[in-house]
Amino acid sequence: MFTGDDKYDDGGHEVGSFAQNKREAHMTHDEEIALVRDNPGLLSQMFEHVPGKRGEFLVIQKLRSLGVRSVWHDPFAKESDVLAHLPDGPVSIEVKATSNRCSSWPVRREPDTTISRFWVLISGARTESPEFWVLTVDEAQEAWQLTVKGQRQRGRVEGDIFKSVLQRLEIRPGAWGKITG
Repeated sequence: MFTGDDKYDDGGHEVGSFAQNKREAHMTHDEEIALVRDNPGLLSQMFEHVPGKRGEFLVIQKLRSLGVRSVWHDPFAKESDVLAHLPDGPVSIEVKATSNRCSSWPVRREPDTTISRFWVLISGARTESPEFWVLTVDEAQEAWQLTVKGQRQRGRVEGDIFKSVLQRLEIRPGAWGKITG
C-alpha cells in the first residue's frame, strides 16, 4: 500500500512524495478511505497550512457520509471546488473555509449564479467541530451584496461574507438538506 513515504507503489511505479509527484494520482473512493484510515496523521500533514483544501476535504467527507458521491473538481475552475453527483446530475460547490472560528469569509467578487449551485462556508476547519453553512448560490449572492453594500456605506469595498449577514438572512449552520434534497 502507498503511504506517502514509499518510493514505489504496489505496481512498482516510482511515486516519490506527494509534493514531488507531479503525475495525477487516480484512487478509488475505497483506496482514499483506506489511505486516510491507515495513516491518521496524513490529512493533518497535507492540510495543516491550507484551510481551503482542508475545507474541501471536509465537504467531500460530509457529502459522502450522506450518500452523495463527490470529488474534488478541477483546481483551476472558477468558483467550483467540489463536484457532487446528485440524482438530477452533477452540481458544482464552492467552498470557503477558515482555519479557526471566524465571523467572516473572504469572497472577493460577487458569486456567479451560472457556475456553482451551492456554497459551503466553514468556520474552524482545523478545529474538532467545524461549523458549516450551506447556501444556495442565490443566498451566497444576496449575502455578498448585503455585506458589500454595508461596507461601502462605511467607506470599505472588500467583499467578505459576514456571519451576522447570514444570521439576518436566517441561514443556519448545517442545512445539508439543501444539497441532498
